[in-house]
Amino acid sequence: MIQDVLLSLSILLFLTKIFGEISERIGLSSITGEVLVGILLGPSVLNIVAPNEFIEIIAMLGVLSLLFLAGLSTAFDSLNDIYKATIIALFSGILSLVLTFSISRLFGLDTISSIVVGVALISTSISVSIRTLTDIGEIYSKSVKTMVSASVGDDILAILALSLLMGYVNVKTITGFNLLKMFLIVIGFYVIVLNLGSLISRKMTNFFASMKDEQGLISMALVTMLFISIIADKLNITILTGAFLAGMMLAKSEYSQSIIPKLKVIGHGFLIPIFFAYVGINVNINAISSGFYLLIAIFLAEAIAKFLGGYYGSKFAGMESSEAIKIGAGLIPMGEYTLITAFIALTMNVIEVKIYSILICIVFLTNIITPRVLRFAYS
Repeated sequence: MIQDVLLSLSILLFLTKIFGEISERIGLSSITGEVLVGILLGPSVLNIVAPNEFIEIIAMLGVLSLLFLAGLSTAFDSLNDIYKATIIALFSGILSLVLTFSISRLFGLDTISSIVVGVALISTSISVSIRTLTDIGEIYSKSVKTMVSASVGDDILAILALSLLMGYVNVKTITGFNLLKMFLIVIGFYVIVLNLGSLISRKMTNFFASMKDEQGLISMALVTMLFISIIADKLNITILTGAFLAGMMLAKSEYSQSIIPKLKVIGHGFLIPIFFAYVGINVNINAISSGFYLLIAIFLAEAIAKFLGGYYGSKFAGMESSEAIKIGAGLIPMGEYTLITAFIALTMNVIEVKIYSILICIVFLTNIITPRVLRFAYS
């Protein structure tokens, strides 16, 4: 058994790096290639690697690492025009949530599945947009800086929505009082962790940084991530929120920039590629074909909502039409947060494999179409 698992892990890790590199060379996100490896090796195609509990645990650690690193990299002081970015993030995120939820309900999905679809498609992944803009020499333009800042706002909005979604799932029955209670718990947890937690973590990092063991600081960071995640889970908020907030908490530390590179070795070197591959392993291609029209409808709703949300959000924030069009186009692609939300919802039996597979396919489609839309917007 253990030999089979180790062989599966070695194959997945090797091929995710190869396919990830190929994806980047053709202008796509490395995530696309890593998920594709899982689809090809999974039950839908070659059936070489099947879902199993051990790999799922490693994949879950990959999710935590990914969100922890995302939180660590969220430095608000370096963001460009937070006011404009917040407006754009709210416009694009909320419009995408509302429109994709409405389309899902229109096609007959139940309420909880429709909410999962909407939440999964809130956050933008701009790695493809950044790569495309680098290729065409527009990486230092004003719209790009605003786009990056807006994507950070999208991430925070998506994590907040995911926290409320998981609270809804855990409570089962929802009332106005329960909804208000969940919202206050989530907001209170955010405030306490980011304020009181930051003060405690600053003292802890100073202590561990003074140790002779050079890896003590990294161990402290991982312990912090796991501890905050456990508390979040006890509050029915979800361990994912805990990992993200733990990262944001440590981002305020003077040692954050020395912690990030070492954690990336663990995360991007092993845990995170396994997560993306495992996401692909759980995809059912036949389920996608049976839900083809639903896939197209949700994809178009997401792309239109993100573009219009980015455009009108930018206009509302006082930007010119030409810049607003570029920002709207750059906010179309989906990525990590869509995969994470879909994966968590599937493992908790909140959505069927068909909805899960459709959401994964939307990530592929948005990553393929975005470079073409962006080139047109900047031409």
